[in-house]
Amino acid sequence: MTIIVFQHEPLTSLPPTISLLLSFRKKYDNVIFISKSNNSSYLHFFEENKIEYKEIIDKIKLRYGILPSFFERLYNLRRIYKIFNIYRNTPHIIWTTTEGSVAYLGMRISNYNHVMQLMELYEDIYIKSRVPLKKKVRIATIAKKAKAVVVPEYNRAHIQKAWWGLSILPFILHNIPVYHPIKKNLPIQDKQARQIVNSIVNSGKKIILYQGIINKQRNISPIIEEITSKNSLYSICIMGLVDQDILSKIEKNKDVYILPWQIPPHHLEITSWAEIGIMIYEPVNASWRTPLNALFCAPNKLFEYTGFGIPIITNDCPSLRLDFELSNIGSIVDINNPESIKIGLKKIESNYNTISKCCVSFFEKANYIEELNSIVNYVTSKGK
Repeated sequence: MTIIVFQHEPLTSLPPTISLLLSFRKKYDNVIFISKSNNSSYLHFFEENKIEYKEIIDKIKLRYGILPSFFERLYNLRRIYKIFNIYRNTPHIIWTTTEGSVAYLGMRISNYNHVMQLMELYEDIYIKSRVPLKKKVRIATIAKKAKAVVVPEYNRAHIQKAWWGLSILPFILHNIPVYHPIKKNLPIQDKQARQIVNSIVNSGKKIILYQGIINKQRNISPIIEEITSKNSLYSICIMGLVDQDILSKIEKNKDVYILPWQIPPHHLEITSWAEIGIMIYEPVNASWRTPLNALFCAPNKLFEYTGFGIPIITNDCPSLRLDFELSNIGSIVDINNPESIKIGLKKIESNYNTISKCCVSFFEKANYIEELNSIVNYVTSKGK
């Protein structure tokens, strides 16, 4: 069987797609990754894992405007669907990884053996038509015609089913990194990051790490202020993109280090040195995404941290509470309450070895391959 994965966004922004490609490649000989973005930093990855890579970058150089963008999209879609059609009459799955990927391909993808994966939670999305001025189509319409809809979290599956009126509950494929190195204190390839981490370790301090984007939805300023003002045991490292307003508040703190962004999965080299990990998800109203997206988050960090046995400090989210309470993988705190942060940190410090072992156990119980196989088996049996 041929597996074709299409993703509009760059691979650097979506590490879960790396797990998807590697897992498919373990079972299927013919795995094709088509992208609308530049993925030149992963050419060695594709070659090493024998994944066929096709990059669909705009080749028509026209001025900005409705008609030029329309013709560019039409041209690119013809190239993409030409690839799809090669395998249309043979066993295959066309797997889109994001809502943006589906929106780009349009309604036509419903005519193929299509699996729709969603990385985020969306209440309603309208997609562009290939024909100017034609009525837009709800992405839910395509979801109803897909062979399967896939989401990364249990509550999201039920919410998406209710919002879109799906007849079948979406499958759950957790954001588990199958490439996780497990081993602690890995060599760090990036020179600047290596120097920062070495300087902290050599000073005798321990690293509390936040990795990922920091914005209004993920504001860790209160935790930074509380920990660094009351505790000299730690330095806080931030690895990722930081909102400028938040950056101006934290960059003057001598115990805060901003690490250079790393191409996944090399970011795990830095993660492996952390004593404690931070995850923050607060609901924020935005025109393009529901506030429930944060409340029912499905963070890669949950498995990236626990794979190393790193206890986690997080705020209270419905999608995380059960994992923390049942598996004892860290502390849930009120980030706006300094006393709550203090108690949460103390809990981890007092029971560090026990919680660390619980983190490893939590990670080891997760089975990405099994989840993926159940989806593929359903789709292939449905096609018979």
